[in-house]
Amino acid sequence: MVQIYQPQLDVYMTKTRTFSPPRFPGEGEIQPLTNEELGQVWSGSGAKRTGAGGHYESNSTLLNWRSRGLYPDPGIFNSMAMSDPIVASGLYKCETYVSALNWRISPPPDPTDLELERTRSVGDMLDSMEGGLTAFIKHVLRQMQFGFSLFEKVYQLEPSHSQNSSLMRLEHLIWLHPSTVRKWIFNETGRVEGIQQKSERGTLFIPKAKLALFTRRGSMRNPEGESALRPLYYYVEAKRRALVNAEIAAERTGCGYLDIVLSESAGEQEITDAVSYGQSFETGDQSYSIRRSDAIEDVNFKFASNVPDISNKIQMLDHQTTRLLDDTLSELGISGSGSRAVASEMRINSQRSLTGLCNEICNNMRSQVFHDIYKLNGWNTDRMCSLSVGTLFSNEDIAKTRLVMEAMRDGTIDKTPELQQRVLKVLGLED
Repeated sequence: MVQIYQPQLDVYMTKTRTFSPPRFPGEGEIQPLTNEELGQVWSGSGAKRTGAGGHYESNSTLLNWRSRGLYPDPGIFNSMAMSDPIVASGLYKCETYVSALNWRISPPPDPTDLELERTRSVGDMLDSMEGGLTAFIKHVLRQMQFGFSLFEKVYQLEPSHSQNSSLMRLEHLIWLHPSTVRKWIFNETGRVEGIQQKSERGTLFIPKAKLALFTRRGSMRNPEGESALRPLYYYVEAKRRALVNAEIAAERTGCGYLDIVLSESAGEQEITDAVSYGQSFETGDQSYSIRRSDAIEDVNFKFASNVPDISNKIQMLDHQTTRLLDDTLSELGISGSGSRAVASEMRINSQRSLTGLCNEICNNMRSQVFHDIYKLNGWNTDRMCSLSVGTLFSNEDIAKTRLVMEAMRDGTIDKTPELQQRVLKVLGLED
């Protein structure tokens, strides 16, 4: 009878194989992990540490110092956003739409007067920055273009209204262009300790405590994240090549071509004269020619163009670019097909992805900015304020809310204060 070995999972979850000392490879004994070992990080990040570091890119063309740039070169992603109208429009719509949502600073549950005052202080700090909270959110969304968005936190100590006290005030959240990140500084566990920045002010080290990092599909062990333009590079580059080739073809033969007809009895001299005539017409600075009537049998100028129609190819590339950017996803007019049901489903998916993006921004803001403000001022970090955003609605959400409100109006559902407050909260109109 064959016995199947089944390891005890609880043992392997809490113990490791060590050798004390090993006599040959593979020999050892199971020993419990010490408290010190349980608190250590043994795993690696897997991210590349070459160049600027902190990335997983395998395409040499899109290595981080080429794609997001390395000062003074702004990089490939910047060029894509500046030159391709589909990319530029998608990034602009995302920044404008998300930043225009109902962002607000909310106090902790059941706040005291002191906690309300601290919440107002934090809100005032953000509103008093250049451009206010709206401009800050727009800069956070540059992570869509570059994969990450990095800020330097600048504080100022100012006297408070209370006696014998002062307030550590957040004065600025300065956006750092990704191309100025010359190198990420990591500790032995792969966590970010700071950056080495290169700019017009030279090269300097900025520690993690001074930074606020927002990444798209990244982590503290992968600070570069993943740009939304990364999968678009092929399509944008293919469209650029198609347009350049079409321009070259149009310049050479787009207006037409010569059709020289020789008689069957034409000799070598006539053929040589015809070739010279065609070459002089093709390379000459003038768009007309003069010849003797007996030099060449017949010359016709054909106005039929050889330039292929690339409109279908450009349309396909633009459609793929739009889909990958997740830009509204409701039109489907670019592809010339689709239905209202499909468009509605895609709108819902787009809204859900934006909801996840907003929640991530709120969480990072609370952990990297609000926590510092509370800690530096000696406030209770267990009762911090938070950043929140109004609900993003789909057509289904609006329809359900309308049914509830109509039922409340008709008396089908009791109009209790709790229900009214819940409806207001869903609508984002809660005080």
